[in-house]
Amino acid sequence: MDGYLATGAVYINEKSERGVAGLTSDEYQAVFDKHINYTRKAGNRFSHWAFDCLWAVALCLNNTSRQLQAQGGKLEDFQYDNEEYTHTMFDTMTATNFLGTKGQVVFDEDGSALSRQRVAQFQNGKVVTVAIFEQNEDHATTRKFLDPFVWKTPESRPPRDGVQVIRVSEHVTKEVYIVMSLLASCGILLSLVFMACNIAYRNLPAFKLSSPLLNNIILLGCILGYGVAFVEHAGAPTQMSGHGADDVDDTDDHALLILCSAKNFCLASAFSLAFGALFAKTWRVHVIFTSMVTNKKNLIKDRQLILMVVVLVFINVAILVIWEVVDPRYVRRLLLSPQE
Repeated sequence: MDGYLATGAVYINEKSERGVAGLTSDEYQAVFDKHINYTRKAGNRFSHWAFDCLWAVALCLNNTSRQLQAQGGKLEDFQYDNEEYTHTMFDTMTATNFLGTKGQVVFDEDGSALSRQRVAQFQNGKVVTVAIFEQNEDHATTRKFLDPFVWKTPESRPPRDGVQVIRVSEHVTKEVYIVMSLLASCGILLSLVFMACNIAYRNLPAFKLSSPLLNNIILLGCILGYGVAFVEHAGAPTQMSGHGADDVDDTDDHALLILCSAKNFCLASAFSLAFGALFAKTWRVHVIFTSMVTNKKNLIKDRQLILMVVVLVFINVAILVIWEVVDPRYVRRLLLSPQE
């Protein structure tokens, strides 16, 4: 509760100024309290307004009487159907301007009293008037700061005006990303070890029979597949502050589109290399065991199988390129239900 702000009308003049009645606000309050025998009622705070209203009526009647006398008329001759008297009294009321017990009393051109407003703050268990806003007959607003604001915030700064909305993107958590990256790194390292063994011992009979060149193509596809794990989290915005989706920079969207496209091409190429080479080796074994040719040593060469893998990679990449051209991807943000 401490520190809350409130606005409302000004009931008394905070300054010790003597008004048209020759009394300050405190002196009038003392006379009023004595007159009502110090009884407290809900409407007592409006007594200053009522007192100033009576003075406004009295001053208006006095000024109207003088104007009518100057025109050869009398206030006692006032009739409700006499428009001249009515306009004279109305003009006199709008011109009335005096210092009352609640402050300066001023009327606008419509005859409405221009009230003074205050901004109060609850400080250390009591309400403190911080500022006063008042208007003159030209509707120009002036403000007077009486006491400083007290903010219960870091560095004593004013709090935010409204609810602060922080947009957070939903993506793979950092912990899961680290674990998956470590597993992918182990897979890449193991693939490199196997690839090095295939190259170092490629002339051994056991390695020759397994087609080390196609084995390396399979391992290359595995390395590309494991590498997608690092692209999955890269470039994802961790936090977006603001009140709308337009607050995010367009460069983030462009980088995100590039990463998505790179991930798709890597996955397609990895699948084509790994399973394409594996399929080619299996197909060659099938042909060897089902062929009726006696000399099966050079029945299907490695370059034919590599060409088959290249065709598979080309087909998948061509499909992705046509997809990017015909129906390019775009970024669309879906705002989920707010969470406190």
